[in-house]
Amino acid sequence: MSGSSGYSGQTTTNLTIFNAQVADEGDYYCVIDGDTDVPDWQKAQLLTRRLVGWWKLDGNLNDSIQDIYPGAAAHHGSSPNSSRTYVGGIDGSDGSGLSFSGATGDVVTLTGSAAFYNFFQRGYTVSTWVKAPPATDRAGIVGKSKYHDDSPNLRGFGLNHNNSGQAVHTLRGSWGNLNSGTVVTDNTWYLITGTYDAASGTGRIYINGALVEQTVNSDIPLLTDMELRFGIEGTSTPVPFEGVLDDVRLWSYPLNEHEVAFLFSSFEVCEQIPEFDLSGPHGVPDCKVDFYDFAELAADWLEGYAVSDLALLAEEWLDCNLLPDCVQ
Repeated sequence: MSGSSGYSGQTTTNLTIFNAQVADEGDYYCVIDGDTDVPDWQKAQLLTRRLVGWWKLDGNLNDSIQDIYPGAAAHHGSSPNSSRTYVGGIDGSDGSGLSFSGATGDVVTLTGSAAFYNFFQRGYTVSTWVKAPPATDRAGIVGKSKYHDDSPNLRGFGLNHNNSGQAVHTLRGSWGNLNSGTVVTDNTWYLITGTYDAASGTGRIYINGALVEQTVNSDIPLLTDMELRFGIEGTSTPVPFEGVLDDVRLWSYPLNEHEVAFLFSSFEVCEQIPEFDLSGPHGVPDCKVDFYDFAELAADWLEGYAVSDLALLAEEWLDCNLLPDCVQ
């Protein structure tokens, strides 16, 4: 427990770890010696409140989580199709999005992730950018889901689209399928985000940073021995995903509405450049009105802009900080 500041209760019914850090994460268990002197134990996973998986899909299937949390458990992907196609991603860069052809050979499995991602009973957030053609069948996008032989046979969680192309957040053993009512299969980029708050039993689905549907169910979600995968839901049906995925992320807790909105607005995408979007961190318009634009306008004040323009920009800047109500 090198990351914590100490612990107590080693010989009691409750073990307390103070100031738990990533270095403390793992499986903990107690040993009980009965009359037969045969130890008996069950493991309990300790996982801190954080981003726990980040697959940028920039030309590879690697989990980049250790770039943020050195020493954290990383789960890299593998695929039967070893020659994968990477195309333009959400940021427009070539090779930064992973293409799926709708074949089982394209399914990505996160190696050794089965036990680790079973924390989803305690709450989670799963998010990915999706660009897909019109759908004719239900397909799994990202998830840890499996059809088991015994009853109940449907277990796990994930993001999918139904046969109408509408995004669906699935949690087996709880609410089942939470339909967004939003078609995400029209060859346009969409950010799909699903959250589960275990304390309240609330499931939510967001499209492009905006909450579109939620539900409450107090039933405990059903765990599965399936590993986390991209591009399919169950072990046999429905059909594999066809389209492009980019920037897949998973958290060990439910993001709130503002955090999901910021997740969407952090990408430089918009349908129309706002009037006062003059610059950005890279010196070009970034679909947001913020300090970069204020500085640009102030610098060019004597070259044609009026004080009234500066005031209008400041007003728009303040309005657009009222997330999630104003997300470009």
